[in-house]
Amino acid sequence: MAFNNIGPLTFLAPGQTASWSYSYGDDHGTQFASADVKTPNQGAVHLADQQTKRKDNNGVATYSVNIHNLGAGGCFHNLQGGGDVMKMSIVTDAHGNLLAAVQGHSLSESKGGVQATVTFAPGHQVHQVEVDDDMDTITDPAVFQQRLKQHIAKP
Repeated sequence: MAFNNIGPLTFLAPGQTASWSYSYGDDHGTQFASADVKTPNQGAVHLADQQTKRKDNNGVATYSVNIHNLGAGGCFHNLQGGGDVMKMSIVTDAHGNLLAAVQGHSLSESKGGVQATVTFAPGHQVHQVEVDDDMDTITDPAVFQQRLKQHIAKP
């Protein structure tokens, strides 16, 4: 679930770092957060790193992130982020053209005692990416391909 404008507004001067933590009261799987930068902005450039997750024995997960201001000026921010992503393996040819997509980051699966593996021709590249979790609901092949192409870096 995505979130925006969470936490107290915090002014961050150039060269400074704010350490944030957030929790849902349970475990929401993988979550990422970044600065929800506000205006006016006096030249701030925020970098989010050191994403961590701590899970207590009671099942409550606490997530944390550091926000650094790399810019020449300051501005206010709080948090935005979420975890609604799906892992996908995108297969391209040497020119970066989309050839195939496999849900997940594994090209093999074992279920009910049967092992299945998908392979592609030599020279093709497999890119492991995270896409919006609604990708598995798209029924129009043209829309699906267009959305996948946003995740492919041209060689």
